[in-house]
Amino acid sequence: VPDVVIFGEGAPRVGNVSMFGVPGMDGETLLMQLDLAGFAVSAGSACASGKHEPSYVLAAMRAPKAAARGAIRVSLGPGVEEAHLEALVRTIADARARLAAMAGQW
Repeated sequence: VPDVVIFGEGAPRVGNVSMFGVPGMDGETLLMQLDLAGFAVSAGSACASGKHEPSYVLAAMRAPKAAARGAIRVSLGPGVEEAHLEALVRTIADARARLAAMAGQW
């Protein structure tokens, strides 16, 4: 997915948890799209769950604000296969394309 920002990419972190943002996409909107497709993900960091402003952790990391507003956290369980990840990426790309078409962007 073009322009996706993977927060902490290249830094030591837990291998089954990743947080990313799609500039121009609101995290709650993307969260709903992923939920409708059957993915159990969350918006924002674990320590900021339930809040609607960008994570203070991402702010401290100097993450781009446009991506931080759309932050999504994915935790992968033991049964996840490559096909699941491909479907996740495809769903994100499709959601972005739909929202962009509605907004006349990208």
